[in-house]
Amino acid sequence: MKKTLFYVAVLSVLAALLLAACGGGATSAPESGPDSAPASAGDAQPESPSGEGGGQEEAPAPPENEIPEDVPVMENAYEIRVSSTRNGFDMTYRVDTDIETALAYYQEALLEAGWQETTSRDSIVGSLASMARINEAEDSLTVSMTYNAGGGFVEIRVSVSRTTVE
Repeated sequence: MKKTLFYVAVLSVLAALLLAACGGGATSAPESGPDSAPASAGDAQPESPSGEGGGQEEAPAPPENEIPEDVPVMENAYEIRVSSTRNGFDMTYRVDTDIETALAYYQEALLEAGWQETTSRDSIVGSLASMARINEAEDSLTVSMTYNAGGGFVEIRVSVSRTTVE
């Protein structure tokens, strides 16, 4: 079972890196800008940036697209996209930081949220980083990060696969 989970985690990380490099195709939640309020668990959409959208507020994301309490999101995240999968969900967002800071954040925040390291080591190579975690319920989580030097941001993709659907 552990060997299977290892292979699933490795394949998930590779797929996430490939999708991040190609721009992905996730269903989009309404976007926001870098000046918006920080995202938190259970809040799939930060407030709209001030001065944009003609004063109209966008509708909140549907409940099935909410970010679970055990999945941390970096402060000042923007362009948050959440999509449901068969056994979990995928989330992609951007944050204005460097790859090392993003990796360090997730190493600490995931531990605090109950996610433990797998046999797969965290990896950082140039502008790419990836990590895999598992929780007590044997749910798996992968995080892949790509630094965009031209834009000065990191695109983060979090994929969660639940052993039991909530």
